[in-house]
Amino acid sequence: MDPATTPATNDIPPTATDGRRPGYLYRQVAAYLANQPDQWLKVGEITTAIAARSTGAVFEALKKMAAAGYATHYTGPHRFQITQAGIDAAGAMPPPAPRTPRSGRGAGRRQPVTRPNGDLYFPRKLAGATDVDVLRRLREKRIPVLLYGPPGTGKTALVEAAFPDLLTVAGTGDTVVEDSLGNFIPLPDGGFEFV
Repeated sequence: MDPATTPATNDIPPTATDGRRPGYLYRQVAAYLANQPDQWLKVGEITTAIAARSTGAVFEALKKMAAAGYATHYTGPHRFQITQAGIDAAGAMPPPAPRTPRSGRGAGRRQPVTRPNGDLYFPRKLAGATDVDVLRRLREKRIPVLLYGPPGTGKTALVEAAFPDLLTVAGTGDTVVEDSLGNFIPLPDGGFEFV
């Protein structure tokens, strides 16, 4: 590619927030690929070559190029090669993809759900739907779910919002199965009683 047609990345005025304009990294990645049109390049190689701060950010820019048809993406390991459309775009960001409304029973619905105690739970996006919908689908298919995390992150609230028919019992790190199901305890006469 001719240097006169390669987008200049070092003359972009910075913003006050991070020292770079939106799309700055994208243009750097596109320019690097355009300078090597016959090469399949790995994400780490590109990150190092352009001295980017984040391999993940470079990967996101490359995926955006591939989605627009500006680059070809090969997996195993991830490698990218610029296409003629990418060369013609000269580092210009692709237009945003049109947003399509979701269809289906409650898919993506993010309206508050009332918990049994009257509090509202605001569902979070998860796997193209909401966490409440996903948890309900997993229950219908009898797939067990383990919710793990520090106190106050919404584990109990999610379960109560998804299944108002369940009884929730608060536990601690010292809670054992016997605390919920019962246990045999020794009696003074040497016998045992189930409590």
